[in-house]
Amino acid sequence: MPTAPTAPMAPHPTPSATTALPVPPTQQEAYEAAMATYCIEYDAWNLADNKALGAITLCLAPQLRHYQTVNTTTQQIWMNLECTFGAPSMFTIFADFRIVMGSKLSRDNPVPEIELIAELYGRLALNNFPITDSLQGLMLLAADNADCPLCS
Repeated sequence: MPTAPTAPMAPHPTPSATTALPVPPTQQEAYEAAMATYCIEYDAWNLADNKALGAITLCLAPQLRHYQTVNTTTQQIWMNLECTFGAPSMFTIFADFRIVMGSKLSRDNPVPEIELIAELYGRLALNNFPITDSLQGLMLLAADNADCPLCS
């Protein structure tokens, strides 16, 4: 959103003066030119904001459209939606953890499984559920338990 220019101010009258001095014409003309530029930029921004608002409205489910009436700009609506729905749920965290715990490494090429497990460890850490390196190592060893005589 463009910022509006500030209007030039005439000097404040002193106790001895009864009238304020007028704003010099050059300052007034510069202000009017800046204001005209601002109006053009604001109209262009407002058009783009309304287009983005329409795109968000079309993508929102009808039961979620009340989020658009609470705020006025697209940025405010997006921030409101992101705060409300941007955080992962405990079920999402558990689903990632369960995939890690149920992982088994293949004998011929374990690299894809290890990459998936590493990606899930990173996702869990981003969701404020970090797993220490030593525990990650133990979990990786548990995923490769085909040769373990105690695991059979």
